[in-house]
Amino acid sequence: MRQVLLALTATLLLSALAPTAHAATGLGIPANTPTLFALNADRGTLTPTARKGRFVLALSQLDRRGVWFTDKPSRRSGTMRPAALFSSWKALGFVQDRPNAVVTLPGGRDGADTVAFELGQPRYSARTGTVRFTVSTLSSLSPGLAHHGPRVDDRIPRRFGEAALFIDDGQDDGGVGRGGDCYVGGIVLMATPRRVTDVLPADGSTLSMALNPGLFSVLGTTFGAAPAGTFRLPRLTAPAGMSYGVCQFGEYPLDSSGGPDLECSDGALALFLRQPASNWIARPDIPSPAPGLGWYRCASGTAVGENQYACTMGQLTPFTGALSIGYAPADGRILAIWQSPALYALLGPAFGGDGQASFGLPTLPGPVAGTTYGICTVGFFPSFD
Repeated sequence: MRQVLLALTATLLLSALAPTAHAATGLGIPANTPTLFALNADRGTLTPTARKGRFVLALSQLDRRGVWFTDKPSRRSGTMRPAALFSSWKALGFVQDRPNAVVTLPGGRDGADTVAFELGQPRYSARTGTVRFTVSTLSSLSPGLAHHGPRVDDRIPRRFGEAALFIDDGQDDGGVGRGGDCYVGGIVLMATPRRVTDVLPADGSTLSMALNPGLFSVLGTTFGAAPAGTFRLPRLTAPAGMSYGVCQFGEYPLDSSGGPDLECSDGALALFLRQPASNWIARPDIPSPAPGLGWYRCASGTAVGENQYACTMGQLTPFTGALSIGYAPADGRILAIWQSPALYALLGPAFGGDGQASFGLPTLPGPVAGTTYGICTVGFFPSFD
């Protein structure tokens, strides 16, 4: 499948998800776990019915597999065949409580490429790969779809090309759900130039101290003089096709060698202004990409082979030993799209592959000998501004 999810997937995939009272469905999803589903189609139609505000939504030539994501405590993602999802509709609780959904058109024009619906029961033909829903337009968005708010349009064309359908249960439990944990003031390297939600571009820009007190308390005036009442972010140059950012919100680094541990994966390296907590050890032998920042190694965290600490898909992290579970070496290897559709939705063919059946991972050597960059391939899907 082409890059149908790339443009707008992240806005929704890990928005605040709610606990649904569904049982295990055979989709591989843990019971009673917040879950969101994403499907791709090559084309579709939206046909008005006699009842105002109701339509028949038809999506044709669905991809062979869609993607599901869960929030805490399991923090998993996986793939499912469309037929398996639709046959599990009742078990998921979607008959009694119709789910909310967003349809996005990556090739659509601005102002007519994103619309929100409440979905009726699906009518699916495996022979043609077509699904039809009777849908009602949403007058307001549930918290689970709130990140689409500025982008939702009044209408989309009656006939359209590539489309993505995102299905949520339309509730909110107050969870974060925007990606793996990051630390205020921590540096994030992503294998995409797009801006990740809650991560500010590391472009040297100035921010208000009053509006960003937490971030200012960590960064201070380390990165240069700024007008009164403001402070500067670091300026970092990322490899081609990637982007550096500064974590704006998240877990607060304690900035104390005697403080409690911060969650991390054993052997992972990260850039900080100063030691974030007692389980991080300075690595002054590794050159810093910018004055004021230093590398630190997670010396006591989640062991390799465990998945209690989930990463954010597309995030690049160097390791001093074996890569943690959920990571693959950033060595330019080529993957099949059907095996990793969520990761392809994020990366597209930017780092190789034909964009039809295959795609590539970025190539990025470790910062010093004995280190290896890994890219998170299984974890949270990021959301984007």
